[in-house]
Amino acid sequence: MSAILFNPCEPFQAYNRLEGRTREESLSSALSAKIHDPLWMLARQWQFGEFKGEDTGSAIEAKIAVKTQKLNYFKTNHPKGQWGKVNDKLPMEVTVEKLHQKLGIRSSYYLGKKLFRQIDLDLTGEPGYAKGVYVSSFIQKFCFQPPVLNSEDREDGEVLAKNAQIMARTQAYQYLKTLENKAMDAARILKASSQNPDFLNAFANTNPGGFIQASHLTKIKDAITKWKAKIIEEFNLPELDEDQSWIPEKMEYAFETASIKIQEEDQRTLQAESYFQGHLDWYSFDQIESNKAMILPDIPSDNTKRHVLTLIPSEASIAGMPVSRWWEMEDGKVDLGNMNASDTDLAKISITQYAMNYSNDWLAIPFDIEAGSLCEVEGIVVKDVFGFRTHVEAAHKQDGGNYLGWGMFGQSILNEEKEYLGMDQKVFIPDALAKTIESEPVEKIKMIRDEMANTVWGIEAIIPDMMGSGTSGADTANKVEQILENFLTQEEEIMEIASDDPSYLSQSDQNLQVRQYKPPLKYILANKVSENWIPFIPIHKPGQAINREIIFQRASMPRTVAGITPHAVRPQSDFLRVGIDEDNQQLDPYFIHEEEVPRAGVTLIGQYQLTRWYSGKRLVWYGARKITGKGEGSSGLRFDLLTDNK
Repeated sequence: MSAILFNPCEPFQAYNRLEGRTREESLSSALSAKIHDPLWMLARQWQFGEFKGEDTGSAIEAKIAVKTQKLNYFKTNHPKGQWGKVNDKLPMEVTVEKLHQKLGIRSSYYLGKKLFRQIDLDLTGEPGYAKGVYVSSFIQKFCFQPPVLNSEDREDGEVLAKNAQIMARTQAYQYLKTLENKAMDAARILKASSQNPDFLNAFANTNPGGFIQASHLTKIKDAITKWKAKIIEEFNLPELDEDQSWIPEKMEYAFETASIKIQEEDQRTLQAESYFQGHLDWYSFDQIESNKAMILPDIPSDNTKRHVLTLIPSEASIAGMPVSRWWEMEDGKVDLGNMNASDTDLAKISITQYAMNYSNDWLAIPFDIEAGSLCEVEGIVVKDVFGFRTHVEAAHKQDGGNYLGWGMFGQSILNEEKEYLGMDQKVFIPDALAKTIESEPVEKIKMIRDEMANTVWGIEAIIPDMMGSGTSGADTANKVEQILENFLTQEEEIMEIASDDPSYLSQSDQNLQVRQYKPPLKYILANKVSENWIPFIPIHKPGQAINREIIFQRASMPRTVAGITPHAVRPQSDFLRVGIDEDNQQLDPYFIHEEEVPRAGVTLIGQYQLTRWYSGKRLVWYGARKITGKGEGSSGLRFDLLTDNK
């Protein structure tokens, strides 16, 4: 049994809340938080030392002096690249990213019809010319040619493999069969024009088999020149190899852009040594200090502009920023207080602390800057409500006037040896795109490390389907093998039918008796790897006998099909076909720097992109970007195998 003890004489305790009570029907007077004794408030502020604080008057006026300088020269990092004027009609991303891409069969067909229309337009009214008179002759010379597997090519496996690779793309092969001897292949015209601008001279009627009248030859050449220029402009193709910024050894873009003024000797050379993200912005550039002479196409003009603005600064705002006014509900879309961050999440902690403590301390002064310009804020003077003027200096400016600290939107200054010298005072606003529409990948290459085979593999996950889009590299590789095996099977059947004739065999073969014996085991020198796996083997850099640095060189797996001369398997994607001609013959080796393929691997994606520039013009180009891979992999390649002879 338990008992509860209590004191019956304990006094009764009551609590009352002190709060303002209004005697009016409206609550506006109570909620206004009026101060009825300002002298008491001032006295309390004096006691707590608040009068010793710094000036916190609100800014009511700001005067800013800004100098802008337009970039006017551009150069790719190609060994043969030359300085040229910046094309203001194109955003810099298009100028940098544009790559050569073979025309699809469908596009080649329609462009061929456009060429005929251009010829008719230029030759209409010329003596001896009738509309469409040269159509059949051009089709006969430059028609679509579907591949054919011939038994005569058994000794040349490269030719058989090349034709089989086209036939493995079923849709493209059917198009070629449909258009055979019926339409002109514009890709063949472009190739012939690039190899020899005067290729039409061979088709003049003054030569045997010629079909072009001598009086029409010049007009047709001009029509092809105009037609070719329209194609280059429509697809934004680089005319020459040195017009491409793509560096195959690094699998990245690299280029330089400069603004030069002879009058003030103020030169800025910005270099993007490693650009692969797919979006060009200020952080892609570094400023290079160099004393090398620059060969320019003309004398640069002074494109510097100075602006002085006077306006009322506005409060800068970000999502989730705390409001500074009373009784104002904050936006609940961003809840910084509910952000989970561990002790090692320094980025989260820093951003959260900045957003909650300092984000509403900033003022913004709007100023429109022309895209593709360098902007330098020469000075800012802010006037507050008390009439005091404050000169605002750059945040990363240190004692002595040096700019060694890091600054947002600024470029690092490097010398020719890539040593850090400080930060540039100017801010670069590249003429980059805000939004693009990207097609499905036309090419997709996965570069992975294979530690078991001590090599790097370039896996062609997606390869061009010759129609302007992409197809599976693994499926195409399997189809190529099936096409070659089926072709050889048919050839063997033909040989068996011929061998039924006793006269086909010699007397020694007729008397030859072969004892057939099947061993239980068989020796395999190396097993097969899918043809869309292209190896890159590690070798020592030339001239690096002491440091023994490693570089990856493209190699090839052998295609060993019974009945065909063994030959090398060549890649089908343009990214990996560097130095290989259309006949699958390697003209130059292809190397990739070791540091470009980390353990996580990388993925190269080639795709078409569509956007509209400020003029409203639609722009289409073919570009590449590189993303991080998904780790190591294994091809299953093995050597010296002893297996069951099934």
